[in-house]
Amino acid sequence: MKKIVKLLALALIAALLFTLFAHLKNGAVEDGAGQSKTLPVTDKTADQVLALSWSRASMHYAFEKQNGTWINVLDRELPVNQALLSSMAQELCALPALQTVENVTALSDYGVTDRSFRVQVQYTDGTACEYAMGAVTPFGDSVYLHMSTDADTVYAVPKALSSIFSPVLTQLTAWDQIPDLSAADRIETSSFTAVKKDGVWTLQDGTVMTESAAPNFLDALSSLEWTQMYAVRADEKTLALWGLSEDQRHTVTVSKEGQTLLTLYIGSTDADTSLTYCKLANSPMVYQADSAVCEKLRQLSHWQPDAI
Repeated sequence: MKKIVKLLALALIAALLFTLFAHLKNGAVEDGAGQSKTLPVTDKTADQVLALSWSRASMHYAFEKQNGTWINVLDRELPVNQALLSSMAQELCALPALQTVENVTALSDYGVTDRSFRVQVQYTDGTACEYAMGAVTPFGDSVYLHMSTDADTVYAVPKALSSIFSPVLTQLTAWDQIPDLSAADRIETSSFTAVKKDGVWTLQDGTVMTESAAPNFLDALSSLEWTQMYAVRADEKTLALWGLSEDQRHTVTVSKEGQTLLTLYIGSTDADTSLTYCKLANSPMVYQADSAVCEKLRQLSHWQPDAI
């Protein structure tokens, strides 16, 4: 009888040890309050991420942080969406290990192959790591992930690497901002020119504008909002399709004391979205904006009702 009790006790202890081992193996630990939580797959933080690069749909992306600011390494003139890049770095470093599989001899068993989606990361301490996405786990609630720093280990994480790095160039690029134009003293467009002198706005033919006409025009221009960034570095042939070639576009230039504050190109209206293509001079980005506002910016008669 005592022998049976002893065997049962040993079996119970073994079961408890196995449960504890499995609990730790799956990446779960208990915090100070006794609550179970998972640990990230890396001890690196987003602040330690110095560079990120990846390829997707024949496009290669590479970003590097310089003096705390993200730079597009492949096109340094493009402004970067700082918040989005920082968020992606944060999400990558915070990926929790729901399960850890060690002593892996064939990464392909977990869907990690030469064709896997990969992200290269460089850290401020001089180290680097390549993340490779594997297959969906059997239960379908997570995805396998391999890190070059853990050669024979595969993790199950709740979010696919390709999902974190799904933004395209138009999302990764920061939008142009239209400045306050209230102090301008000259408006020159494809349809009219107006100059402010001694507080009075006058058209090129000498007609004095109504007191509110030019200020309202400038306010509407300053308040113009981009609905979406449509393209980056479109060639001249493509710009022509959007009514933005030199001989098609409507140009609005605003200046102060001979210094250009803004030059806006207004193109055609997209038949599908009913939005108008717009572009700032010397900017590689093309946007779509509210067509009603853009149409008003084309017409002097909207601001100066008696204009012919």
